[in-house]
Amino acid sequence: MTLASASAHDHLSSASSLTEEQRMGIVQRQRWQDFFFHKITMGFALTVLLALVGIIASLTIKAWPALQAFGFGFLTKVEWDIVNDDFGAAIAIFGTVISATIALVIAVPLSFGIALFLTETCPVWLRRPLGVCVELLAGVPSIIYGMFGLFIFASLICGLRPTAVG
Repeated sequence: MTLASASAHDHLSSASSLTEEQRMGIVQRQRWQDFFFHKITMGFALTVLLALVGIIASLTIKAWPALQAFGFGFLTKVEWDIVNDDFGAAIAIFGTVISATIALVIAVPLSFGIALFLTETCPVWLRRPLGVCVELLAGVPSIIYGMFGLFIFASLICGLRPTAVG
């Protein structure tokens, strides 16, 4: 008999030495633990939903004056005329959707490529340092990447030389 099978045999024999009453006590305690875990988890889930409802209510209340003044057409109009007091949000909404789509088109393949490289083809000695670098990039606030894009890529697209801001 090997050491592993002897250990498994000892474990089974100690488990089988429990009386039916002891087993039922363990099962009952686990049921209570499951019950409380379920209720606590449900409470946190409902808290998240309540926060979401609060955010939607707050946005609706704050947006109500604009919706009353300009109607729901405010969401589809493209004009933004301060002189004639005529406003629309379609351009801002469209720009947000397009920039988010461009970000996803760039980020998803890049992140999958990095993950595949780190897990499949990266040399073992390089995995840890490169993984730490990727995790550090996740800690940088997105506004920093946005400012980098604004100052570097915008000037490259316009044909200007990138300059230091200061």
